[in-house]
Amino acid sequence: MQPLKITIYGDFWDCQIYMGQLYLWTFDGRLQIYDWDALVMSFLEKEEEAIALRYAFTNGNYLYGENLQIMNRDSEFKTLLLKRFENLSNRNLAIETSKPSIETNNPFAELQTDSDIVNHTLYGITDNGLFSIDTNGSKNKVNKIFDSPFLSIKASKYHKKLALSAGDEGLFQYDIQGTKPVEQVDKRHSLFANWAGQNIYSSSNVGEDYMVMLGEEKPALNNMGFIATEKEIFKTNENTNREPTAELGCNEKKYLSWASSGKVFRAKEDGIEIVNEVQKGTKVTFSDVKFIPIKTYHKKVIGGGTAYFGTIVEYNDALIVALSNGEVYPIEGDITRWRVYPRSINYENQLHVIFDDRIEIYSFNHDYFVNQRIKNFGMAYEARHYIQNIAY
Repeated sequence: MQPLKITIYGDFWDCQIYMGQLYLWTFDGRLQIYDWDALVMSFLEKEEEAIALRYAFTNGNYLYGENLQIMNRDSEFKTLLLKRFENLSNRNLAIETSKPSIETNNPFAELQTDSDIVNHTLYGITDNGLFSIDTNGSKNKVNKIFDSPFLSIKASKYHKKLALSAGDEGLFQYDIQGTKPVEQVDKRHSLFANWAGQNIYSSSNVGEDYMVMLGEEKPALNNMGFIATEKEIFKTNENTNREPTAELGCNEKKYLSWASSGKVFRAKEDGIEIVNEVQKGTKVTFSDVKFIPIKTYHKKVIGGGTAYFGTIVEYNDALIVALSNGEVYPIEGDITRWRVYPRSINYENQLHVIFDDRIEIYSFNHDYFVNQRIKNFGMAYEARHYIQNIAY
């Protein structure tokens, strides 16, 4: 089952989607905001395409849960919907020139290193620090939170916190309620971080990856709580700090791991290792390592992430999407940035990929028909009872 794709041509640097609005930042310092629902429905040519367009791009959550159970009992409707998805996947859904609903100067004054949106607040990090903007207010009214630069930002509405990676300066967090200042979680190198349930998982391309277990009832190794290292999680004795090769260079690790909603993934040259996080009360343990081979011609892993539809491995010249149905979907090219939105309740089936002359917005719709309990890649829908209240 092929994904659907909308292409918008332009010179873009960053993107976000939030409550019916698509945010696109351009290289020349502009912020463009689109009415996403209106943009999607502008591709409607026949009335029978409307349901598939909405399910794919504006109501991605609708087919999960009870709605999916009803649909699976109606094989005629299921067959018809799959046919509508297939017909749309064969269409060229592209916008050569676009006119946003709102266009203004980039409120962060310079191209941000990273961004995120939570609780009607847009956060951005630049070389000058951490900033916030009220999405319901003036897009030009910017609040500076912290002076030092960061590499990556990830929000958790459940914890009401931001996880902030600062390279050699370590891992930090910020209470979005403003009750505490930005504080350091750990001093080890952090390239990017993800919220893994109640924990933070820090990934590094030069140092060991680790999970900070917030609230863990074990003797604290630092002021934040117990920490499980990459070696402990993957039950390995190999060097996870620096493993130089001719392809990678002397300062980069051979493998990279990340976590999300109960699973920890580690990309290797011939496949992906998966470890399940098992939490009983306040205690956390990890399952045995499961290895899934994936054939790829790419070698240097520089990032990774997880959504409901699958697990994304970022290479220096491509994205490889290991889909929840067992298939592999490659996206080749010189990629500027990519994003998934697993916290959302309308866009969790989307993958946004920015190239030098366009953004491609993919809608993966196979996961509705996958057994959530046994799939290897992607987040299980059963976890939604936990994250439903933390969605955008």
